Amino acid sequence: MATANDILAVARSQIGYTESPANSNNTKYGAAYGLNYNPWCMMFVWWCFVQAGAADLFYGGRKTASCPTFERWARQQGSRWITRGFAPGDIVLYDFDGGTADHVGIVEVARANGVDAIEGNTSLNRSQDNGGAVLRRYRSNSLIIGAYRPAYSGASATPSPTTGNSTQTGGFDLASLKMLSKGDAGSEVKAMQLLLKGYGYSLGWYGADGDFGSATEKAVVKYQSANGLDADGICGPKTWAKLLGV
Repeated sequence: MATANDILAVARSQIGYTESPANSNNTKYGAAYGLNYNPWCMMFVWWCFVQAGAADLFYGGRKTASCPTFERWARQQGSRWITRGFAPGDIVLYDFDGGTADHVGIVEVARANGVDAIEGNTSLNRSQDNGGAVLRRYRSNSLIIGAYRPAYSGASATPSPTTGNSTQTGGFDLASLKMLSKGDAGSEVKAMQLLLKGYGYSLGWYGADGDFGSATEKAVVKYQSANGLDADGICGPKTWAKLLGV
C-alpha cells in the first residue's frame, strides 16, 4: 500500500513539465489516460497515483478526468471528505467561479490560511485551471471546496504542515534546493524559468527550455536587482525563497 510520500515523490518529479505545443493539452498524462488533447489537471493526479502503484487509492480504483465528477464522488466518502485540517497527500479541489470544482491538486504543505499543492495544467500568469504546466502553487482556503484523503498506509507524509516564517516551502527545505547557475539544466531549471516567466521576465527566444543559458542568467539578475537580492545571476536559497513567495 502506498504512502502519501510515495504520491508526492512522483508529483514533485514532474514540476516544470509543460504541454507541447503550448495551448494544445497534449501531454503524456492524457496519452496514458486515453483522453489526450483535453484539459488534464485531474488526469495528472490520476497519473501520479498510477505511477506510484496506487491506482486503487484514486477514485475507488477507477478513472475520471472530471473535477466535478470527482467532487461528487468524494463527498460521498464519509470522513475521507474533509473541508479543513488538510494534510500532505490530500487531493484538494478548488472553485474559482462560485460553482462546482474547477481544478485539482495534491497537497504538499498545509498552512494556516491555505495549502501549497502540486498541480497539473496550471500557470502563474494565465489560466489557473488550463495553464499547461505542472507547478507548485499556493492556494488560499477561500478557493478550496474540500479535499479527499486517500487511505494511505504508514506514517503521514513529510514534512509536517508548516506555518509562519518556516524555511520550508512546498515540502522542501530551501537550503536543500539545488543552487542553479549558468550551464545547469534539468527540471529544476525549468521550474525556475517558469516562475520567472510568471513574474514577467523574458527568457529570450528559447523560453522555459530547462537550460540555464545567457538569457536566463540575465533574467535572474534582473529579478534579483528588482527584489533587493544580490544580483549574481545564481538562483540560491534566497532567490528561490523570493520566487516561491516564502
